[in-house]
Amino acid sequence: MIEILNELSFIIFFIIIAIKDIKKKYISHELLTMYLVVGILICLLKIYNNCFDYLELIKSLIFGLLIYLLSKLSRECIGTGDAIYFIINSLYISFYDNLMLFLIGIFTAGGIGFILFIVNKGKIKNKTIAFIPCITLGIIWRILCL
Repeated sequence: MIEILNELSFIIFFIIIAIKDIKKKYISHELLTMYLVVGILICLLKIYNNCFDYLELIKSLIFGLLIYLLSKLSRECIGTGDAIYFIINSLYISFYDNLMLFLIGIFTAGGIGFILFIVNKGKIKNKTIAFIPCITLGIIWRILCL
């Protein structure tokens, strides 16, 4: 039951965050805070029911923090909101799943960027791509593998 709640919350928040990211290319602090609070509550339920993997959380958190560091070092080529999203994902999904979502997002964004480059004949200065929607294929993959 807790796993169903975990997956459902993860997917619902992904959809909301992806839509916001497409519309504004920005993820609000309030939305990320709600995602965080729900994740903490689910983790507390897992701890209470003795089905919590601390090592997996630590690995996934470190990965999210590395994305945050990459965001800062790259002058936000990957947005700070995107990085915080992956940090909070640690409360919901494993390190492996978080890594796969990120890699799928990078390859998808690269493909979209390449298409935009071709379509705009190389004139893409100052164009940005909303990153969170780029992990949609990864989300579908996770759902199919459950």
